[in-house]
Amino acid sequence: MSPTQTLKFSWWNSSLSPPIKRTENEYDKHRKVAVEVIYKLLNEKEIDFLALGEVSADDVTFFKQLKELENYEIVTGVVKSGRVNFDTCFIYHQDKVRIHSEVIVIDTARGDQKIKIAQKIILEIINEKEPFYLFVSHWKSRLHCSKSDADRHLLGMRLRDEVDDIYKNFGKDAPLILLGDYNDEPFDDPLSEQLMATRDKALILKKEFLLYNPFWQYLSYQNPDYAGTYYYKSGSITQWHTFDQIIVSSVFIIGNKWLLDEKETGIVYFSDYLKQVKNGKTIFDHLPVMTTLKKGV
Repeated sequence: MSPTQTLKFSWWNSSLSPPIKRTENEYDKHRKVAVEVIYKLLNEKEIDFLALGEVSADDVTFFKQLKELENYEIVTGVVKSGRVNFDTCFIYHQDKVRIHSEVIVIDTARGDQKIKIAQKIILEIINEKEPFYLFVSHWKSRLHCSKSDADRHLLGMRLRDEVDDIYKNFGKDAPLILLGDYNDEPFDDPLSEQLMATRDKALILKKEFLLYNPFWQYLSYQNPDYAGTYYYKSGSITQWHTFDQIIVSSVFIIGNKWLLDEKETGIVYFSDYLKQVKNGKTIFDHLPVMTTLKKGV
């Protein structure tokens, strides 16, 4: 049996450049915390592909100047499409993966409003013939629309259209990874019904078109210190929400190549950073998430 190979993916809404006013000193302090979390994800968790949310073009330039990141490729996802702004950055281990082509922006229009759906990445896996297809999303906040708002359902339906398009062209065993801050829980209709992301692995064996969402299991206290990925400091009934998720196609459940390792999939916990998240005086409110795929087991 060949040695086990692993690929590790992570998403973190860094809160580094949210649309709020800050002094230069405050910004420097926030960036220092963010860089510490990034280092830990890449070194302690050995993440091969890290997608960051809420970053600016200046943040990306700063990352590229860091000596500690010189062995990583850093690609900006900061793009303006009409009135819609994508605010992402991708940091990856060049010996394991590579972005095959330019990041593709996927948005849609509803009336006179433009809505951002995702950024599509065709990811080349070193020494593999078949690419992975990544969809990185940061959906609009619930502060701007209710859970029953038609826009939220449209987000799920349009992202599902992109999934189905890949299935149509490459088959149901196409390797897909969807990750990001959806501002929806796993059970909310945009993800569970419109995107068709299930918690039922047994059903996936019968219906390969379904996606698998392992983050259903993080809706409650798996750890005594947190019960989700997003901490809403002003929450009156609940403060924790599982908005940040990584969802995979059925090939990682029933396939014969790369398989999802659920023991190494979930919410990433760094004690010092968690204190920042739960501190009502900081801007940080999201925990990172990660998933691990294994081959050769």
